[in-house]
Amino acid sequence: MKLSTQSMTPRITKRSTMKSKPLQTVGNDTLSQVLKWSATVITLAGAVLTSLAIDPLNVYLLNLGSAIFLAWAWRIRDPAMIAVNAGLLVIYVVGTVRSLL
Repeated sequence: MKLSTQSMTPRITKRSTMKSKPLQTVGNDTLSQVLKWSATVITLAGAVLTSLAIDPLNVYLLNLGSAIFLAWAWRIRDPAMIAVNAGLLVIYVVGTVRSLL
């Protein structure tokens, strides 16, 4: 009994009907870049001040950084980033209120 080599090669019977779309550059405009990088620098500065125990300026910077990140996330419509930064902002606001009492 002979085996045909043609039967061992896979056959593609139907071409994919899905057309590839070009990648969309969401949030790649100048304002989005300024928001994202400003928030990054401010948040890192707040983290440095936290590590140095410089209160309450650290909490203020973390609040500001989180608020700017939230604005950026809203602008690019990223639900995960909106959720994270909204949650962080609530936590930081509670910290700010507690530091003032």
